[in-house]
Amino acid sequence: MKRRTFIKSSICASGFTLATPFIANASVFDNNQIVSTDPNSIRRGDFGEVYIVAGGEGVNIQPYAYSIIKDPTGSAPTKNVERYELRYRDYWEFEGWAHKHRIQVQGGKVEYNSEQIYEWNFFVEEDFLQGLDDICHIGPDIFDHSGNHGYSNPIMFSLHGYRRSVFRLSTIWFNGHRREIHKLVDWDECVNKWVNVKWQVKWNENGFHRIWVNDDMKINYNGFTLRECPPMDFPYGLYRGEVDKWERLNGRREQPKKILYSGFASRTL
Repeated sequence: MKRRTFIKSSICASGFTLATPFIANASVFDNNQIVSTDPNSIRRGDFGEVYIVAGGEGVNIQPYAYSIIKDPTGSAPTKNVERYELRYRDYWEFEGWAHKHRIQVQGGKVEYNSEQIYEWNFFVEEDFLQGLDDICHIGPDIFDHSGNHGYSNPIMFSLHGYRRSVFRLSTIWFNGHRREIHKLVDWDECVNKWVNVKWQVKWNENGFHRIWVNDDMKINYNGFTLRECPPMDFPYGLYRGEVDKWERLNGRREQPKKILYSGFASRTL
């Protein structure tokens, strides 16, 4: 299969994040050809150097949590992709919160008044979400801790839903007054296939979000994106919260592992 050029018109070669299934403990992608475990061994446009985060300081990152592997699908836009995996109660006490888990690459900077274009490709398998009220942030997951508007998220991308019939990919952002949530695509449009997301943003009080999924414009928003604040880190990968709530709703059974494969790149305009 011919690979299309990744971010052909705006961003050159990039890394990847991909998501695999968690039925039982095995996936069709479990025989991975590991290329590296150094997240800086792939390019992400002008995103800069990155590091792995899995919680607070001193957390030992599990050996299966992050690696760069050869594309297991044969259809990714790049030969190598990033692989993330969270298992039940990984990093359970991270940052003192028993219900939040994450394994992410972090780096880059969100700069007030800057304009950026990002491209992100991801792949998840059909049972990435399971049970009642499942949610996992899989894309850019930015938090403003400056005090300008509390801990409101400037933006994040999530796979979520209360039940299978409403599972979907959505984006959530803070509009200066409250959080907005907007569906991007239904569940059957974003599983067992590579999904391409392009996102152009202007970071200020009179900014914008432009979001395309598979070259189809889904969001054309003009308005508040960020107040003036110090530069913020830009993490992406797997971040899931409210695991304790998920356990209560689903009979406290063990939450299946989540695996994500993807690629990401950025360019400052």
